[in-house]
Amino acid sequence: MAGNDIRIKDKPVSSDIGGSDYLLGTRDNGNGTFSDYRYQNNKKITIASGAPSATLTDPFFSNSIKKIFTNNQVYIIDADFTQTGTTITLLNGMTFNNTQVLIAEL
Repeated sequence: MAGNDIRIKDKPVSSDIGGSDYLLGTRDNGNGTFSDYRYQNNKKITIASGAPSATLTDPFFSNSIKKIFTNNQVYIIDADFTQTGTTITLLNGMTFNNTQVLIAEL
């Protein structure tokens, strides 16, 4: 191993992932090369229009969303919302409202 190589296994393990944290990963490009990426674990979204609506579509939802934080509440996948592709659908009659701010988290 070269002198400047980083050994991930030698790095400390964090007990949590916060809103300012990123995940690092290396993607196999399939051609013998690799690309390093920084992955965002959450996104702040402000509902601009079209509400009230039980559905919300955003490119960030191409990731598997586990929790949505909004209005001092936490919505949990399969209990409070479902996800299909880039669309989140709230359950139990809940809706997103105009100007509502939410944090979607992986």
